[in-house]
Order: sequence, then structure tokens, then C-alpha cells
Amino acid sequence: MLRSLRENIARTCCLPRNDALLLNRARMLPRDERELVVAFFVHGQSVKSLASLVGRPTGTVRSRLWRLARRLASQKFLDVMRALPYLSPEDAALARMRYGQNLPRRVLCSRLGIKRYALTRRLVNLNAQVQALRRVRNPSLVREAIDRLSQPAAPALCADD
Repeated sequence: MLRSLRENIARTCCLPRNDALLLNRARMLPRDERELVVAFFVHGQSVKSLASLVGRPTGTVRSRLWRLARRLASQKFLDVMRALPYLSPEDAALARMRYGQNLPRRVLCSRLGIKRYALTRRLVNLNAQVQALRRVRNPSLVREAIDRLSQPAAPALCADD
């Protein structure tokens, strides 16, 4: 379907600006990474000037910006960010540490004071909740889906019972 120039201009005026989207997504990042993203993508500072401010080589800052941009654009990051208001406070804090700050599992275990197996179980539960929220189209059903997922599963009955 071909659109006229006037329709295309009107359509692009209604689209959200990229810097506003990046600022919204960067809220979940740690402070230093958030400032780096805002300086480069929103204010348009060069990598060379940012490298001199940070005191790192230009290639290091460029690769860090590349990794941050990939993380901000990833579907997993967006799903977790959209699911945060519906998660319990403990799960939301875990999601911020794991997907926002990109902390490795070993650091998460030491911060939370739990074993790696327990962390893996919590991350599996968190991923299930995020995926359930992604599939739910009706917002009124979101809380019901989260409550159902957060309850422990009923024990399986054996054939001998």
C-alpha cells in the first residue's frame, strides 16, 4: 500500500522518538552505563570524547556501547522491563540485577546469599512469569496468570495410589 508524502510525515510525527525510547529503557541500567548511553545516543557525544572522560581506550568504550545497545534492543530485556510492575518485589529485584545490571550468576548468589541451584530455580520461575506475561494480551488476566505461576505445583499422583 502506497502512502502519500503527507501521510508518511503525519505518521512519523506520531511515532515515539528514539531518544525517548532509549531513556525509558536505560532506566533499568546501572548509573554509569545509563549515563554512557544517554551521552552517546541521546546527546550525540563522540566515542573519543567519552573515552577521554571515562579514562578508557576508545575501542573499549565502543565495544561497551555496542554491548549496551544490543542489551537494550533485546527482546528479553524488553519483556522483563514490561513485566516488572506485575512481579513480586523479590522477583523484580532479581530481574533488575540479572537483566538490568547484567550481573553474573556467581555475583547474584553471593548478593542474595543462596546456592546456585536455588538461583537457577528462581531464574527459571522468573523466566516463566515473564513469558506468561508476554503471551497475555488482556491486562486484566495478567495478575491471575502471575498468581497461578507463583503457586507451587500440585504433587503428581502415582498409578499405585
